[in-house]
Amino acid sequence: MDLLNDTNQEDQIQIDPNKDYFAELTGPGGKFDRSKYESEADMYKAIARGKVEADKYVDHLKARHDELRQDWTKLREEYNAGPKLKEYLDQLVNQKQQIETQHTPVEDTRPVLNPDDIEKLLEQKLSAREQQRLEEQNYKAVEKKLAEHYGPQYQSVLKQQVAELGLDKDFVNDLARKHPSVLYRTLGIEGQKRDENFQSPPTSSQRRDPFAPTMKRTNAYYQKLRKENPTLYRTPKIQDQMFKDAIALGDEFNDGDWNAYGH
Repeated sequence: MDLLNDTNQEDQIQIDPNKDYFAELTGPGGKFDRSKYESEADMYKAIARGKVEADKYVDHLKARHDELRQDWTKLREEYNAGPKLKEYLDQLVNQKQQIETQHTPVEDTRPVLNPDDIEKLLEQKLSAREQQRLEEQNYKAVEKKLAEHYGPQYQSVLKQQVAELGLDKDFVNDLARKHPSVLYRTLGIEGQKRDENFQSPPTSSQRRDPFAPTMKRTNAYYQKLRKENPTLYRTPKIQDQMFKDAIALGDEFNDGDWNAYGH
């Protein structure tokens, strides 16, 4: 038996033209048994709905078949391109070897930079820049504090107080930039008030709203899943859920590349 022979008579569905399939479906024990419905109209509505869902399911299977054929064609092309790519790479390697044998490489006397040394230099630069920013921030805060304590003409008062304490000008400026709290205590000024302005927590720590609307599982959603995880996409569970979502959403389901697979 040939497993690839698609003309095998055993695989073909046999339809009896003389059989009354309507009587079989609506008779006792049939899928649309007349006794299950309140009226004959209800029975016909159920049959019509079953026909629509069956047609949709057939379209669903055809689309999935087109996807599978597309994936298989892509895989075959990649497989066939493998030997040609290997041959091209071998040619490049041979050319490189020929060039290396014909030319004597010139010794590179430039110093080799250690990645660890580069990282340390970068950290030092960033640390120095952050320290400079912090010192400028402290200096402005000290100026504001002195103006609040001594008034707009705080410089003349500060000079007199510094002279009385026997402090050096550069020393005072250095304290203002690096240790403002020490300078406040030295001058007898109350320390800075703590900034109590509210800051919202970072996004990662905020509680997510459990009632936020979830994303609808449309055709685009499933095609994205197909690209990222084709194995999961082809599982019966996912395929069954995909068909249910298509029925539930109706035309809203048909987004993305819906028309690319014969819909």
